[in-house]
Amino acid sequence: MEDIVSQTKAEYQRTRERLALLLSNTPDDKLNWAPSSTARTAVQLVAHSAEAVANIQTMLQGDHFEFNGTSDMDNRLRASERQYTTREQASALLDKNSAAFLAFLDGLTPETLAGTVKAFFGEVPMSMAVNFPRLHMQDHVAQLEYLQTIWGDVDWYSPLPS
Repeated sequence: MEDIVSQTKAEYQRTRERLALLLSNTPDDKLNWAPSSTARTAVQLVAHSAEAVANIQTMLQGDHFEFNGTSDMDNRLRASERQYTTREQASALLDKNSAAFLAFLDGLTPETLAGTVKAFFGEVPMSMAVNFPRLHMQDHVAQLEYLQTIWGDVDWYSPLPS
């Protein structure tokens, strides 16, 4: 169990740090820019990722986000994300929800981790479901990287030496 939790935490932290690094390197004039009216801005991508961490944690704890189809869910999420317009707001939300999720992972018991969780698409082993926040965030890291290429930024912002 400790191995699953420690690996989940380490992978989550790497993904969270990548998202934060990309946001910190987003130019001020691009923070609230989107390539279309249906696309999220850099700030909204980070806020969406942070809100998803909390929403998925709620699911992992047995509560559910009720919605009437994916269109309803998307509309509600996007409405919530519009309240975030600054790098600082999105970063603070990501930090807060990440800390809560990591504390949740620390509190898992062997019995809970060996059980299942009900997702909107069916039952899932908890040992797999604890990775959903990271997996979801990884998808949005890729979207933020794509936004950066659209405005001409092709730096990888890699921690590796160039």
